[in-house]
Amino acid sequence: MAVVAEELLAGPIVRRVTTREVAVWVVLRRAATCALRLYAAPTGGAPLASVEVATVAIGEALHLGLLWLRLGPSELLQPNRVYAYDVTFDGDGLGALGLLEDGVIGGHAHKALGYVAGHRPTFVTPPLAAHELVLTHGSCRRPYAPGRDGLVALDQLLERGRIPSAEHPRPHYLFLTGDQIYADDVSPELLEVLSRTGADLIGRDELGRPIERVRVDVGDGASARTIAVPVDELHLPPGRRARLMTRAAGFTSSDSQSHAVGVGELVAHYLLSWSNVLWPTWRDTGDGSDWKRRFAERKADVLAYLEAWRDRAREVDRRGPGSTFRTNLADRVRRLDGAALIPSRLRLIEAWARRPAAEWAQPPPLPASDTEAQTRLADWWSFWGAAAPTPTLAPVDEARHARELTQLRASPAADLEALANLLTPAWFAGCEHYKLAFDHGLPAGGPPELAAIELESDSVVGRLRQLRRFYEGLPYVRRALANVSCLMMFDDHEVTDDWNISMAWVAHTGAKALGRDTIANALVAYGLCQDWGNLPARYAPAEPPAGEPRREQPHERLLRLAQALFRDGDRPRPAGPTIDARSQLEALFGLGAHEAPQLDWHWSLTDPSAAPYEILSIDNRTRRGYETREGSPSAVSRESLPAQLPTTGPAGSELTIVIAPLPPIGFAPIEELIQPIVNLIEEYRADPRFAEWRPRQDFPDVQVDYAYGRLGRDPEPWSFVPRSFEALLARLSSRRAVVFLSGDVHYAFSAQLTYWKGAAGGLVASTRFAQLTSSALQNQPGERETLLIHMAGAQQFGSIFTGPYDRLGWARADASGPPFDRARVSPRVRQLLEREPVLVPSRALPDDVLEDLYQRRWPRAPEWAWRLTLAKDLRPDEVRYRELPSERHRWELPTADELARDLPLGMRRILDHHAWHATHGTPRRVLFLSNLGVVRFAAAPQLAVIHSLHSWDREGAGPGGGPAIPNRPWPEALLPAQAYTEHVISLVPGDERAPDQREVARS
Repeated sequence: MAVVAEELLAGPIVRRVTTREVAVWVVLRRAATCALRLYAAPTGGAPLASVEVATVAIGEALHLGLLWLRLGPSELLQPNRVYAYDVTFDGDGLGALGLLEDGVIGGHAHKALGYVAGHRPTFVTPPLAAHELVLTHGSCRRPYAPGRDGLVALDQLLERGRIPSAEHPRPHYLFLTGDQIYADDVSPELLEVLSRTGADLIGRDELGRPIERVRVDVGDGASARTIAVPVDELHLPPGRRARLMTRAAGFTSSDSQSHAVGVGELVAHYLLSWSNVLWPTWRDTGDGSDWKRRFAERKADVLAYLEAWRDRAREVDRRGPGSTFRTNLADRVRRLDGAALIPSRLRLIEAWARRPAAEWAQPPPLPASDTEAQTRLADWWSFWGAAAPTPTLAPVDEARHARELTQLRASPAADLEALANLLTPAWFAGCEHYKLAFDHGLPAGGPPELAAIELESDSVVGRLRQLRRFYEGLPYVRRALANVSCLMMFDDHEVTDDWNISMAWVAHTGAKALGRDTIANALVAYGLCQDWGNLPARYAPAEPPAGEPRREQPHERLLRLAQALFRDGDRPRPAGPTIDARSQLEALFGLGAHEAPQLDWHWSLTDPSAAPYEILSIDNRTRRGYETREGSPSAVSRESLPAQLPTTGPAGSELTIVIAPLPPIGFAPIEELIQPIVNLIEEYRADPRFAEWRPRQDFPDVQVDYAYGRLGRDPEPWSFVPRSFEALLARLSSRRAVVFLSGDVHYAFSAQLTYWKGAAGGLVASTRFAQLTSSALQNQPGERETLLIHMAGAQQFGSIFTGPYDRLGWARADASGPPFDRARVSPRVRQLLEREPVLVPSRALPDDVLEDLYQRRWPRAPEWAWRLTLAKDLRPDEVRYRELPSERHRWELPTADELARDLPLGMRRILDHHAWHATHGTPRRVLFLSNLGVVRFAAAPQLAVIHSLHSWDREGAGPGGGPAIPNRPWPEALLPAQAYTEHVISLVPGDERAPDQREVARS
């Protein structure tokens, strides 16, 4: 039977491309023989080369293929040239499957993969000259987050540059720099889909239960044991996993209510992020009527639920000192109204819960001095405690209900009870979904009329609307990924927030079966869906040296173990993974008792055509260094740094590009001022509703990580460990120009850092670093926060702390005495002289001390120095906003003469200017909107890098600047993304004076 389009679950996605190799990744619902055929043109012609592979079976309906075409020395592709390709499945190509035409596949919209009907998809090979490179990059793509999907901007770029030109150059690479999925922060609605889809992909048993299991430790002391839990929505309900992930996995994510844990769920997350084939069909008619109906239905459910609580509420009112029925009910309903609106199938396991009275009937301890919190929490537990009724709020599909109960009852009752006691209670999980408002005209103190209660907001509908927007962009994302070489590196959210954030965290999660299983499953999914295509050679058998036996490569072993997790050859296992497969994976990944991983995740990209540039990707998650048990980690340990970054670049190389998910050069106002303050505020801000699930309540051994805010806002920048940061700069200082491409932080910016080395004649400029950060593809703040952050005043405040600032450096504090007289400097500088490495700002030194250093009057001259400057968009507004319609151009401020001639008119123009920028303007320095980074290079008059941050007009203008087109997918209804923010950084290090020179230090 021929493969049909609905069976191609994701892909084709173009992965590693050089002039010697091409790799394309596909995922199918069933096994197939796949072939990659390379062509010189999008239509016609004979194949230039081809390769044929069989798919790899991971699950019953999960078959992956990496089509890796290797070319001999005489077959090398031409540099900087567009090539086309086709993929066949059991002989049928993309055209036969209908993928080269616009249309509908399985109820979902599809865009022709070649942009023109009948055309094959294409890619462009890397160029010979460094200044001809065109790169795109982005990170942090959370489907239900605010904002529009930055990968749609990539599709728009590719469509404009389908035939490359000077005005519309074709990107050679897309680098995804971390958080391609959010395994820990999935919306409950999406996790329902991922859980069902994952079970279908891996396989089900005769009762319909998933084959896949995860281990969960339950009980204490002599009763402690480990149970195997099916990965589905019945045993592990979406929206109710937070307490489980905290206690049973040891994780510290604050958004783990719907944490994905199984290989099936995690792979499904990748597939649904890159293709719409597996998504449910949306019922919305386009005019919002479906949402309105859902909204009305929820209101009716809430009213029915409140009716069931009337007697309970009056009882609480009678006991509550000084409270009234109205205020008691109103206060609690505003906070807790969604408690029982969790779908019934996600509450079935509650029937097995037997929670200890001391834990569930009494409030957790709070400071006795906090009387308000004590009172609120006592009311909370009294009103919503273990005796709460569970009314039926909606009609139940009786057949499905019976089938689901049968699936649950197939598990041992003792296991279900232990698991139910670990899950977040349904009444707690639902409490944040909805907000109600009472008619304030009702008489104070009188009982409210339930009909007067209005559903004020519905976060479920809000999340579904954002998911709908994400879904509408997927046909364009799928097309984009089929037309540009894409390489990837993980950050933390592919696994969980705070992954490996401290030595204590590693030890705590490593001691828990669910923690180890979740991390291992996430790395299996990452290897299959991301890493395999980065460097296909390490997943393939390697020829041993002559006379030596062949040894299995670590990544080759990972691929073999992945195939054995749920299958025994061609047959599915009744349950999996096996104990042996788990233990081998733990050893491979360095989990639990295993000290270090056996495989590396970093990779490099150099072209055999001897192009004068190199591309390196570093792993700043699994090869970390820990100087103390609780302190901030080194992003890359000193032992791993040499392996990840060679001492020197290739001969003749003039440019090094480093993919570093965590920005090595950070935005100082946030890293050094705002982030520590916010961490401290969040650490001590009481919220009694969530006190029971605050992670530190469960982790005595990592509690110190919460003191001083070490976990609240990911305090892991490179700058937090100066020794590690300086080692990174020193390691790369043998290169002349280094460009970091990073993500992680949920804002975009550019910065330059000039690095000097100490020499006999003084400091000598060796390297210019450019930090280019693009984040997030989709994870921007809410509208009000974005407006505040983008205000000119906030940006100006940030610029106060962004330099330029510098450091003079010495490796040791006491090698041969201090570098200058301690008595001549401030107490703060004397303190800095005690630390290693010694890093002193030149501005902190008096003029005479700086002069002595410059004249080498002290034996210890600076061993190195650097200066950091935040980049700013210097283009005039008429250039930045040239794509917006002319009537929107209100940026011109009146001159002094114009104000003198007509003050009222001048003031009106000033007001118009600010109003226009509040609606349409984008910052010149730091951008918090969804964005895609585009990187180009200029060769003359000197090598420079241009970082263009593509984002959308915030008002949502339609094509041509008019209103958005109604009833169309948003990528077609809006004006395309544009480079409203752009930074230019010279890559020549010798164009400024060293920090020990007084003229610069005092400027």
